[in-house]
Amino acid sequence: MKRIWIGIALLLTFGRTATSARTPTAAVVEIFVDGTSGSDANTGLAGHPLKTLAKACLIIAKNHWNNIPTTVTISPGTYREAVQIAGTSPTTGAPVTLQATQPGSVIISGADVWTGWQPDTTNSALLTHSWPYRFGICTVPAGWPTLREIVLRREMIFLNGKMMTQVLALKDMRAGAFFVDEGAGRAYIWPWIPVDLSKTTIEVAVRPLLFESYEVPHLALKGLTFEHANSCMSTRQRSAVAIVGAVDDLVEDTTIDENNWTGLTLYNLTSSTIRQTTVNSNGELGIDGFKNKDITLDEVEASFNNWRGAWGYFMTWETGGAKFLFTHVGTFTNFTAIGNQGRGIWFDTDNLDIKIDQAFLSKNRVNGILLEANMGPFAITNSKICQNNQGGIVTNHSEYVTLTGNAIFDNDVSQIDVYGSAGQRAGTNWETGAKFVAVAQDWKFLQNNIAGSNATQLVFSIHQSPDIFLNSLISDGNTWANPATTKPFQFEKNGVPVNVDLPGWQAATKQDGSSTFTSSASKPGLCAAP
Repeated sequence: MKRIWIGIALLLTFGRTATSARTPTAAVVEIFVDGTSGSDANTGLAGHPLKTLAKACLIIAKNHWNNIPTTVTISPGTYREAVQIAGTSPTTGAPVTLQATQPGSVIISGADVWTGWQPDTTNSALLTHSWPYRFGICTVPAGWPTLREIVLRREMIFLNGKMMTQVLALKDMRAGAFFVDEGAGRAYIWPWIPVDLSKTTIEVAVRPLLFESYEVPHLALKGLTFEHANSCMSTRQRSAVAIVGAVDDLVEDTTIDENNWTGLTLYNLTSSTIRQTTVNSNGELGIDGFKNKDITLDEVEASFNNWRGAWGYFMTWETGGAKFLFTHVGTFTNFTAIGNQGRGIWFDTDNLDIKIDQAFLSKNRVNGILLEANMGPFAITNSKICQNNQGGIVTNHSEYVTLTGNAIFDNDVSQIDVYGSAGQRAGTNWETGAKFVAVAQDWKFLQNNIAGSNATQLVFSIHQSPDIFLNSLISDGNTWANPATTKPFQFEKNGVPVNVDLPGWQAATKQDGSSTFTSSASKPGLCAAP
């Protein structure tokens, strides 16, 4: 296992060797890496590639101190390394690019290939191998709920590239499962079908963090794949890929899949972009965003995340496709979240100036989108929010939300669901330090298709005194629908839920004068995937 620590101390060492002050920006230096034909004794220049990313990052560090832009071009292959790069300022520094020669052809893996597996003497269906690690269970952060042991484990084994299911006792083994007996120092796998070990690749996840940059502005990751990190809530950053504290960073044409906990952490970034990137099938959360400003996500997918949490029935808290806290100015275009064992996307506390256009949020185990304790504004436009298990658009104390031209359809419980029993949530703007109190008010529903598919699916519901929300609501030009009930609008009256039809809704809100209600079935293509 190789771990690359290119930190500030190392950069300062290079600085003292090279020069006492930064030199002017020079032409871009291009370094080549080829894990098959390269050698770390080479220069890394064209025709003389390096073998490892570790060596390339040593050159990056030296160039960074001397303000020389560096591009590392990586040939196809699997690189079983962990890369960490630290700069000296979040806003100034020469650009750094790590790119694949062909998008998707470079894999940075947290797993190693293990040979030497042997048939188990007590069960011919099993293969066994010595196990040198004592990972134990991960530590639950203060304030979190009690979690089952399976959620707190970080072992992963892959058979011919397919992830196996972990069990916690040898007696629970079955086809497609594995068990690690830490006390005895043994691992066991049960292949789906009998295998020829000479033609079988068995990989074991051993590295928790695959890439981290700290205060490296103008960083670009292009065309790379990061997979099989065995991170958990106790490991550094909790994620396979972490980009921290910088301006003008870019992640493009990149895949971050099948890691044990969080896929991608975006922390304290400014004017940065994630584009044409998938963050799928990670163990707890796809994307974790914290204190970002002017951030853009364009054609990003975060689907099928929280498989490990689901193994232990943990599907709330921060699980799911993406969670953003304290985002100030964010543009989300063509964002997709399908089949997460949690929420599709969650904006939790002090998010403002957020635009979401052409999102597709579908079949998530909890809700499509949750807006909690935000002053806004939010603009959600031209999006499809469909067939989520516990609500389409759900809010808990968020203000100034405009929904325009969306299809909100076939979500269990309610298509639009307003919570806030205490009436308001206090918070602090992280940039200005100003205190705020968020209230569910000043929403707009304009030209949306909002439809339930059965009598239990409301088109709108509110779980608090409705006066503030309904009196500040602007709503018109919408098509409301439910083929099974004419009274799918619900709000509280004197603490008792009351269901009404469209005329009753219009009387209560003084809105939706030109909107319509239909009891006909919705069009089959209303929520077809883009």
